[in-house]
Amino acid sequence: MSLNDAFGKELRDAIRPLRPDPTGFEAGVRDRIAKGEATADDRQDPPLERSSLLSTAASFIPVPLLMGGKLAATTAKSGTASTGAKILGYAALPAVSVFLMLGAFVFSLLKIRAAKVTPGGDDEAVQLAVRAWWRRHWWMAIPCYAALIFFPLWGDVRWLFTMLLVSAVALALLLTAFSRAGLATRQVVANTCSFGLMLLAICLGGPRVGQDSIHLVDQKLVQIIFYAGLIVVSLFGVGARVRAKERITIYVVYIPFVILIGWMSLPLWQTTTADDVHEFVEGFDEAEYGSATWSTYAMIARWARESGREIDWSKPRALLEETLGGRQGAYTLNHAMRLGLIEPASFHRLRGIEKRRPRIFDPKYADRPLSVYGEQGEWAIRVLMAQGRLTVAERDSLAHRVQRWLDVLEDDDHDLLQDIVGAIDLLRAIERPIDVDAWRPRVHAALKACHSLKAGGFEVAGGFQTYDRDSWGSYEGTWCAVRLMKIFGVPEGLDLNWVRSFLRHGGRKSGDRRYLAAVTKMELESLPEARSVTWLDWLRYERTLFAAILLVLLCLYATLRAPKAAPAAAAPDAS
Repeated sequence: MSLNDAFGKELRDAIRPLRPDPTGFEAGVRDRIAKGEATADDRQDPPLERSSLLSTAASFIPVPLLMGGKLAATTAKSGTASTGAKILGYAALPAVSVFLMLGAFVFSLLKIRAAKVTPGGDDEAVQLAVRAWWRRHWWMAIPCYAALIFFPLWGDVRWLFTMLLVSAVALALLLTAFSRAGLATRQVVANTCSFGLMLLAICLGGPRVGQDSIHLVDQKLVQIIFYAGLIVVSLFGVGARVRAKERITIYVVYIPFVILIGWMSLPLWQTTTADDVHEFVEGFDEAEYGSATWSTYAMIARWARESGREIDWSKPRALLEETLGGRQGAYTLNHAMRLGLIEPASFHRLRGIEKRRPRIFDPKYADRPLSVYGEQGEWAIRVLMAQGRLTVAERDSLAHRVQRWLDVLEDDDHDLLQDIVGAIDLLRAIERPIDVDAWRPRVHAALKACHSLKAGGFEVAGGFQTYDRDSWGSYEGTWCAVRLMKIFGVPEGLDLNWVRSFLRHGGRKSGDRRYLAAVTKMELESLPEARSVTWLDWLRYERTLFAAILLVLLCLYATLRAPKAAPAAAAPDAS
């Protein structure tokens, strides 16, 4: 063995105790990586993470500007946004969109104002020249017809807003081209504007338009504005015609169209007031779908009862008599007892209380969770409590079983929010109220899990789900969510404007859903966290509405500014 080999062996033997164990070293590294990812997930704000708007905005904001000139290693994985995504990102940002809207309007207004207004030729000659112009420039109509097919099926409000801005600029450029050719008569301008407004109205008639974003009014209003603008602009164009008989005929044709537009707009102006709700509650005399109808009615009537106004329960109680004198459906009795519709004098008519009592309080079930809304004997518990026949031990046992039920609830369970509301109500009824502070994190997690930003089934986004967690919201689930937020507060990061948007009145709500949405919105507005809607909110969420109004005014200005065509020259007399 050489001297170097001996020295090397001694050196290795000396440092061997200091060498880390390979297996332990690898496990430690993996553990630190896992902890780092968990910490990052805890800091992640869910609303920002799922915001497509911010994702789009971040895609075109220069990274060096955000990183102070230093490129983070994690940005190497992210690609650049496409041109379309960048345009959408700029148009969707609230402040930028307002400036784009005003800029497009002012540009178009100045462009139209600068155009020459002297027409060439008489009426018939101008019409022939316009047809010849469109034959030469037929390709310009392709984007219009493509939009007519594409936008109603998709309905993304960012694309719609961008389309309105492009339409304003395109209108100004088109009218400028007509002016240069001496074709910008009032009838030509009115026909051009009317056709464009009709296409935009059709594009906004799709079932998905505006469903995936926050709005304070029904987006059908935007469509009606375009139809109303179409009628007004067309009438000014008809007024420019020379033949009086022709004008009268077209005016008569427009009358049914005006009536149709008025009929379409009626549901948008019909609001449901507190008086309407009380009238509905007092007039409830038919449960078309049995216990399901009673369930929705109980939610509406609960708000009316808690409002403090005097309510005449004679009709609901008369309807309940059919249940008391018949099969006595358990779920209907549950809803009736929650509302207090069954008076103590009628308790003796309820069958099966003594039969249900052993099953509810059997010692072998003492540790079994008690599902409140799934428990058909809830009405019996409430009757026993009202009669003073529940001992302290029995109430403690019930409270324990209900608490066990809340413990085993999962975020993907059906009727999650309804079960929590029912459990809280029953615990209050047996004088064992829930610990609000202790349960706040659990309830907030359930609210976030059930909040849906997905639209479908002719319903808009922003409600709370009842059944499928991959589905859209329901009015019943949203009512339960608002009730829970009154008790536990609004979860951090949950934007109440989404819920406002879901509950907004409009033509899609009818029957008892209309009243359920109304009382839920009243409850929502009473929350301490529900701030008032400001004019900035209107600009942000209804920029499509304002863009539509400006575009209609622009068409009206262009039509009124255009001169009337000269009358056609009379044919020479053959004699």
